[in-house]
Amino acid sequence: RDPISDLAKMVMGSNPVDGRRLIFDRDEADKMIADYPASSEYIREYYGTKELVHGSPRYCFWIPDNDRLKVMDIPPIAERVLSCAEYRKGAGRDAQKTADRPHSFCYRTYRDEAHFDIGKVIGEKFSFVPIDLRSAGPVTSVDALCIYGVRLVEFALISSTLHMAWAEAVSGRMGNGIRYGATVVYNTFPVPKLTILNKMDLTRCAEEILLAREAHFPATIADLYDPEKMPEDLRRAHEANDEVLERIYIGRRFRNDTERLEKLFELYTRMTTKPGGPKRATVQ
Repeated sequence: RDPISDLAKMVMGSNPVDGRRLIFDRDEADKMIADYPASSEYIREYYGTKELVHGSPRYCFWIPDNDRLKVMDIPPIAERVLSCAEYRKGAGRDAQKTADRPHSFCYRTYRDEAHFDIGKVIGEKFSFVPIDLRSAGPVTSVDALCIYGVRLVEFALISSTLHMAWAEAVSGRMGNGIRYGATVVYNTFPVPKLTILNKMDLTRCAEEILLAREAHFPATIADLYDPEKMPEDLRRAHEANDEVLERIYIGRRFRNDTERLEKLFELYTRMTTKPGGPKRATVQ
């Protein structure tokens, strides 16, 4: 890949291009399952940035191609699939290309695996990039980003003050917040070559952050990262994560964001100007 160091790929969520035929709220999902229990096999939680932050998923159909005919025996699914076909016939060129498979999302990156959801739009009150762990099953929407596989090193990096400083410096603005992106922010984030010990330390830090969050269940990301209400154990876990990560970069904590960005842009320049090297070489 063309990524940071040897870390996992971040992808855009799946895009239905369906005119809201394949997407629905909790009440609609509950009614379908109550009336037609067989429909539950094809209903998944659906998370964009809003759902990630507030902990209230919408729902969607996720229908394997092998079951495309079978689901037509379930009336509410059949109705929505046929309506999606009609919508796509009159929509844009890409939608029209998928009108013959209206049971399926137009663009699919979904994998039935544990993963991290990452917010695309970060409100000004957030001091960290919103990220959360999901078990296999839920679908990430086009309004969020995703890393498949439980790679806790990536979680530690994305959850850091250092990464947030980089995101604020290189991303575009969205209202009073910033628009986080895989290409512009994650793929360009300079990461030194990590040793096995570095990865073990960062994995431990990520675990501590997740455990601190779990201790406050069912608090949402919005609740936990409200700067005036952030639990002290979660704050300490982030401080420890920052301590470990920043010592990897310069052997101590950075004094402020100015110093953080000076180091990051120094590494980025070395990374992108390495003679004969790949565009995204590991910083040595």
